[in-house]
Amino acid sequence: MPFPGTETSDIIAVAVQAYMRRIQRQRYHKGCACPQVAGSITAPPAPRLIPTSPFGVSVWTQVWLDTYLSGHPTHRVCKAWSQHGLPLAQGTLTDGRHKMAALFEPLMPLLRERQRGEKLFHGDETRWQVFAEVAGTTG
Repeated sequence: MPFPGTETSDIIAVAVQAYMRRIQRQRYHKGCACPQVAGSITAPPAPRLIPTSPFGVSVWTQVWLDTYLSGHPTHRVCKAWSQHGLPLAQGTLTDGRHKMAALFEPLMPLLRERQRGEKLFHGDETRWQVFAEVAGTTG
């Protein structure tokens, strides 16, 4: 005879996959002969960070985080996205970053001020500990 009730177990899993969000906009054709109204009217397209890019905010956010928070080089970011179903070219990411650079201009003075206040900082993407303190040495 089964014991009454149930026992629940939780398993945390991750399922990451790129998907295409399709936005359909109604198009209307005028039913009158009014000269001041256009022949057909369509709602404006959804706003994008880069007007000609098919990639949404979530893709660009993840690209920036992977590159600058996690320190992944562009080819590794592209490879990771490819494994999630979205093949990206390095040139696409590089071009997108150049187009979005103006969005970060207001933050640059604050970033420079913060960086200048740090005791040590790296000027490139290498993991080499340039300023490692070693006893009995200078520099």
